[in-house]
Amino acid sequence: MSTIRVLLAGLTALLFILTLPRPASAADDSAQIYKVRCAACHGVDGHAGTPMARKQNIHSFASAAVQKKSTDELADCILNGGKERRASHTFATKGLSVEQGASLAAYVRQLGRRK
Repeated sequence: MSTIRVLLAGLTALLFILTLPRPASAADDSAQIYKVRCAACHGVDGHAGTPMARKQNIHSFASAAVQKKSTDELADCILNGGKERRASHTFATKGLSVEQGASLAAYVRQLGRRK
């Protein structure tokens, strides 16, 4: 009888664990951050096809100027405004962590490689 109880308890615990929601992946987080904080200017696809991109002369993520930057340089641009210290890109002061900045930089690079 005690063996059955142990098996039932183990099975119940396993079923409970399997039904827990999975944590969001970093890619999912980056896509959501991009959608909320970046897409209005850079475009949903990152190709700078928005009125704001034209007005501000924002580069497409597919451009050579963006693609030649290292992931660290892209993260610095996102978090601190890059070499130019653009105030619109100082997301470190707006609640973005270093890890989120690095993940977002990788996402931006990925968007630039899409056609």
